[in-house]
Amino acid sequence: MSLAIATTSTPLRVASAQSQSPTRGTAAISGVVTDYASGRPIAGAVALLRAPAPAGGARQQVTDATGRFVFDELPASTQYSLEASKPGYVTGRYGELPGQLAVGRFALADDQWISTGNVRLTKVGAIGGVVTDEFGEPIVGALVRAIAQVTVGGRRQLAGGAVSTTDDRGEYRLAGLLPGKYLVVVPSIQHSVPASTTAAAIEGLRDDMYQRLEAAIARNPTTRRVNNGAIADGATRLIIGNFPTPPAPVDGRARAYPVTFHPGLLSVADAQTIDLSDGVDRQGINITLRPVPAVKVSGRVEGMSASARLTLRLVPVGLEGLAFGGEAATTILNADGTFTFLNVPSGAYVLDPRQALMEFRAEPIYIPAAPRLPRTPGRELLGGLFVGPIGDAAGAASYALHFSPGDSYVGRTPVTVGTADLPDLVVRVEPALTIRGRFQYEDLTRPPPQRANTVYAEPADGDWNRGAAASWNEGPGFDPAAFSIQGLAPGSYTLRPTPPAGAVVKSILVNGRDCLRSPFEIAAGLDLDIVVTFTGRIPALSGSVRLPDGSPAAYRTVLVFSTDRGAWPNLGLAPMLAKLVLTSEAGAFELKSLAAGDYYAIAFDAPRLGGWTDPAFLTKAAPLAARVSLQPGQTASVALTTATVK
Repeated sequence: MSLAIATTSTPLRVASAQSQSPTRGTAAISGVVTDYASGRPIAGAVALLRAPAPAGGARQQVTDATGRFVFDELPASTQYSLEASKPGYVTGRYGELPGQLAVGRFALADDQWISTGNVRLTKVGAIGGVVTDEFGEPIVGALVRAIAQVTVGGRRQLAGGAVSTTDDRGEYRLAGLLPGKYLVVVPSIQHSVPASTTAAAIEGLRDDMYQRLEAAIARNPTTRRVNNGAIADGATRLIIGNFPTPPAPVDGRARAYPVTFHPGLLSVADAQTIDLSDGVDRQGINITLRPVPAVKVSGRVEGMSASARLTLRLVPVGLEGLAFGGEAATTILNADGTFTFLNVPSGAYVLDPRQALMEFRAEPIYIPAAPRLPRTPGRELLGGLFVGPIGDAAGAASYALHFSPGDSYVGRTPVTVGTADLPDLVVRVEPALTIRGRFQYEDLTRPPPQRANTVYAEPADGDWNRGAAASWNEGPGFDPAAFSIQGLAPGSYTLRPTPPAGAVVKSILVNGRDCLRSPFEIAAGLDLDIVVTFTGRIPALSGSVRLPDGSPAAYRTVLVFSTDRGAWPNLGLAPMLAKLVLTSEAGAFELKSLAAGDYYAIAFDAPRLGGWTDPAFLTKAAPLAARVSLQPGQTASVALTTATVK
């Protein structure tokens, strides 16, 4: 039997190398691509259907005037995925979970037609304005950055976002922004380096890489160095040109433009928040820069067993969670442990010695060749580790950015800078901490793994730049039953072990106390006995979800979260005690990744679920949720009706 599909118009099929000779079958999927906010159909979107060979590879269509598409003559497969895209929108996926990267898979049987393959796209927005100096004159070539506010670990965090450059009229435009809350800032970083610093080190490049850069400049004069031009001040040089050029001194006193937020504020605590809705273009977000007195901050670092050429950062209070662009000043440590920051504006700072920098990112969408912030002199970028989706905005993601050398020392120092030079500042650091633990396994249906499971140590307050790290399963004398995590600063942490196949985390004992639902302290001299236990007796939750009219709620989001309110502020980057699951076309779902315990379960009407790790959101959701108890090795069931949390 074959399916007869009636259409009022024919969507345009887009030829591709993979779709010219698809395998034919008797199944079909059709749907409509719509705008998330307005619900209106989107014409001219590209619908892309994927299935691995031999089920036909990829097929594409362009939606018609009603936003409709139809893929017919499809072979049966359990590995189909469907997405839709259009410039100016975030790519949407059929059956996707909000804030998740995983592509939803669905099955098609012979002679089956799924007519509800609908995809909703979120339209991106923009923020624009003018940057002027104290005289009202436009500042040309200034970098402007959006900073998103997202919820991570149950708390509001800052995430680095889009970067733009002002034109000859001082105008900027931050495009491709996802819906959410933003701050807009003009970074102004005073990069200082010892006069003996090599050109390669200033560029943050190895010698061989710098030689290739010089050769490229010789061939093409338009090729630029990242950090070009400097003003000498004794044994220290101040690099200029990357950020607003410092104005001329007044009465012999140096001046600088400080880090400035819209409309002209110097503190992140006072900065005005821009609430950006779907597809909104916010203009008039102007910023005025005014110079302030600048001073020299110098001193020495104590606590190191040997001198190291480290890069030090002076970070304004409130911006500690940002990596590139969050500083007000940087410098490179001299071989004798001394340092000098030039042209530092007055203000409250934290001096940070860490070399492995990490930050959350909320990247812009569909902006080719978008500007980037210049690299910090002395920092060699070894690579970026993509960790996964975070927060409550579509497309928001977290990254760990690692730089050389690795972290051997930690210790942030508060620094208050006034209008006079600050000499003889003493910065005390201490060796980074290492924690160790072991694994135990219970009731596994297969042998324990021969490689250790990865364990993440994450600051309980979500300040990832304070020392989040993961265990590494390599090296001589490797023991698959043990783990160690290096490079941590003192503080409160949660552990997130990755369970082996066919198991879940049962408990995380730290000195005999179960810290699965609560953080624990790491401090110098504190011995920790850590035991992570995995169990093969997996609790399962199955259920069904219906709409208020009683019909099955297809492809709706179900949130299951712990009833322990004390655990809500410390859910971590990838919560162990809160999970999202998507219902099937029949409104059914199943979850097998939670530890045993008591949970709330709630189904939502909307596919986009903002702030679901925020304790305030969970407080509102709990009274609307059903309560379920998950027992080891048993399956609980629950019937839900979709709800709206206001």
